[in-house]
Formats: sequence, structure tokens, C-alpha cells
Amino acid sequence: NLSTTTWSSGGCWRDVTIDNKQVLTLTDTTHPYYFRTLNFQGNFAKFTISGVLAKQQVTVFVEKLGNDNLNGNSFYNPDYAPNMLVIKYIGTSPLKLNGTADINCQLIAPKVDVTLNGNFNFYGGILAKSIDMIGTATINYDEGLGAATPVVTGLNFTLRKASQRYR
Repeated sequence: NLSTTTWSSGGCWRDVTIDNKQVLTLTDTTHPYYFRTLNFQGNFAKFTISGVLAKQQVTVFVEKLGNDNLNGNSFYNPDYAPNMLVIKYIGTSPLKLNGTADINCQLIAPKVDVTLNGNFNFYGGILAKSIDMIGTATINYDEGLGAATPVVTGLNFTLRKASQRYR
């Protein structure tokens, strides 16, 4: 289990648990971070990035993410633009982004179904097998990711309250 710490070098880790009210900060934009399991203990455990300059990214590969749920009042990457953090989910279990939480990142999970539930606010982009939104969950696309995404079909949406962030 981790207390507040910064990892300045990418690498491979087996099972990592971030304790409640603690922060894991990732700073390496050259070498990716690999986690077999990344768990968040309690409502306020979080991970973030630091020292990332424009046009740089921290890349995280993870096979299992907190019981396949991101729950509670956790905030992931609250201080940097979503295009600066890439989470590549390489697991096979569906992901549920749930509760009163925010995340700023690019989530790449092409083999799984992703569900956004509750008051979850996603800032960035999601590439998944499917995306299901329940409750008042929102997805806010980061233009910094560009337009290099596949054409989406069968989607109904409503544009509400257009705003800009990270400019």
C-alpha cells in the first residue's frame, strides 16, 4: 500500500494500492508505467501527473483497475489537460466509471465495454468496444486529442453548455 509518493521513472509493478487520502504522482513522459493491478483504497485515493509540458504525455498500462470500478469522490489528473495522461486498459473485464468522480485523461480500452454512471464527469476521450452512460454522467471531449478517431455511428447526443478548459 502506498502513502503519498512520486514515481519519476516508468517501469513495471505487480499490484499497487493507493491508500485513502494519499496520492501517487507519475512524472515520466518517456517511459510508460505498467501495472498488473491498480487499486484505490477509500474515497479520496488518487493518482495524478506532474511536471508534464505541453505536447508531452504520461502513459499508463493497466490490466486490472480497482475491481473494474472507479468509484467515489476521487479525482484523477485534476491539474493537467486530459491529453497529457493516457490510460491504456489491457484487461478484459468491463469497466465502470461510477459515483461522484472526475477524471481527465485519454482512456483506451478497445476490448471492453465502458459504463459511466452516477455523477461521473469524464474529460478527455474514450476508445472502447462500447460506451454506456447512465444517470447524469458526462463526457467532455478534449480537442487536444485531435480528430484521429474512428467515425461514430448510432449515437444520439445533445450539446449543452459549451465551454472551454485548459486554453
